[in-house]
Amino acid sequence: MTKTLETTDAGFFTCPACDAHALEVARRYTLVQHFDDTLICDCGATEDGTAATRQRRVTTVRREWGTLHADQHYTLAGRECADAQTAVLAYTIFCPACHETAADAYFWAFAERDATEEDAEWAVQCAGCGRAYETAQQEEV
Repeated sequence: MTKTLETTDAGFFTCPACDAHALEVARRYTLVQHFDDTLICDCGATEDGTAATRQRRVTTVRREWGTLHADQHYTLAGRECADAQTAVLAYTIFCPACHETAADAYFWAFAERDATEEDAEWAVQCAGCGRAYETAQQEEV
């Protein structure tokens, strides 16, 4: 059963089940990053020196946890990341010769265009007994 989180005026928490004064928070979310990658043309066949460009989306499910404070912020204690899933959204080859000889991932220069967090899920529980609580501001923790 999930209970509503209650704090005193001073912002301290006391668990009614075990009298503990600490809360733990866990957050699971999907990080979506977009990258613009460039492969350099070494043979001089292109005017701007670009052999190829591509746009990628990298999606990673992350989980992090820590201690929740009275001001609704938390101190990060740990983080786990699942394997990233990569999707190539656009791919353009300007110099086939350089692309064929240097298309290995190590030769690409990349720049992160943007990153967003999606599907965030929060869980708050007593650090002493594990009793689950809901907070009115879980999205802002």
